[in-house]
Amino acid sequence: MIAQVTYFLTLIPYFTKINFLIKEFKDMHIKVNGKTVEIFSGACVRDVLRKYSQITWTQIQKGSKAVFDGRGHEVGLEGGLSEGARLIVKRVVRTEPQP
Repeated sequence: MIAQVTYFLTLIPYFTKINFLIKEFKDMHIKVNGKTVEIFSGACVRDVLRKYSQITWTQIQKGSKAVFDGRGHEVGLEGGLSEGARLIVKRVVRTEPQP
């Protein structure tokens, strides 16, 4: 009996480490234009937009729409995200620089 208890006590650090890893890789919830998108931890802006809408993703690739953070700053498609981030997709008009 004592040997079993001792063995169990040696396993506690491993269970704690496994529990930490499980929490580390939980899905994130990102809001895109007010709609919550559930995506894997570590996803970038590109991944969230693909899951949000294929039509919107195509429009972003063509340049007719751009992605902004919750504060109105344009973000890159490779940008990292964290839980609770907010993205806004807007139609933009790109002007050519004048010579």
